[in-house]
This record gives sequence, C-alpha cells and structure tokens, in this order.
Amino acid sequence: MTLVNTNEQRLDPDDYRRFDAVAFGSPDYFSTIAGGLKVFLDDWYIVQKSNEQELKDKPYSLFCSHGGGGAVRRTLPELFGRMGRQVGQTITSRGRPNQAALDACRELGRQLADAA
Repeated sequence: MTLVNTNEQRLDPDDYRRFDAVAFGSPDYFSTIAGGLKVFLDDWYIVQKSNEQELKDKPYSLFCSHGGGGAVRRTLPELFGRMGRQVGQTITSRGRPNQAALDACRELGRQLADAA
C-alpha cells in the first residue's frame, strides 16, 4: 500500500498508472477539493488524452469530509469520472468522521481491494 498526501508531495500521473487501485479523499475547501489533488487532476488531464482507454477499468473509490455545505461530495464523481471505474458510493463525513463513516470507509476499502 502506498499513501500519498498531495499536501506534502505531488502525485505524478505515471505513478497513478502503476497502482492496482486507488482511494481518493479530500476535505471540502470552499466547496472544492484540496489544491494538491486539483494539481494532480490538472496534470492527469494533460497526459490522459492519449492514454484514457488504457485505464478505463482501473478501480478507484472516493471519500471526503466537509464542515457543513459539502458541495465537494457532489462534484467528486464528476471530477474523477475519467480516472477509471468507481467502486462503491462516495463516502462523506461532516466534520471528523464518526464510527459509521469509519465503518463505511473500511467496507469501501474491502470492496476496492476485491476489485483490484
């Protein structure tokens, strides 16, 4: 397992190709995703035009947290729609994840591992 915090390092699109499956998570910052993750999507957009077909079946999942509005939970599936094949539903948590959100994330992780 590889953990990449896009606040600490830039995720190279070529690294994404090497992963069997990916879980993308982000806080809701002013109704959009975190800046580092947005940079990755921008980088991906530039390189994927010629390679989108090769990754159409790569499994990925989505999760986010928000402080109230939670607009990012509605935009995540659209933003990541070209990253492969979404596994499960997007998990959202208002504020710090409670036990139900943590359990849902664990189950989503199992589904993602099974899909890889």
